[in-house]
Amino acid sequence: MVQPSEPYSRLKNHSNTLTIDISEDNRNSTSVDMQGNKLRAILQPASMSASKFKIQFSMDNSTFYDIADENGNTKEVDFTANSLVFTNDFDFLSMGYIRIRSDGTETADRTFTCIFG
Repeated sequence: MVQPSEPYSRLKNHSNTLTIDISEDNRNSTSVDMQGNKLRAILQPASMSASKFKIQFSMDNSTFYDIADENGNTKEVDFTANSLVFTNDFDFLSMGYIRIRSDGTETADRTFTCIFG
């Protein structure tokens, strides 16, 4: 069997899988304590009302911040149904809490699966 190349090999020894839910009529998901694990990928749900979402960060699980690049541009992820998004841009995150923020209010409950390693 051929071993997968990067970035797929990053998931081979993943340490934890947790779900994050956005409730109907909401934009913000539940939060997840990363407990020292790095976010490696996100499995997107079958559908979303919005076309983009953001990953937000908090140290205290209360105040959440959009993640931006060095130029101040907020990192957004394009939604694609049932797809796997690799989160290379978020490798520095390992302590604290993350949540997903939809660009619009969701018309149904949405569940994302976060893969940590």
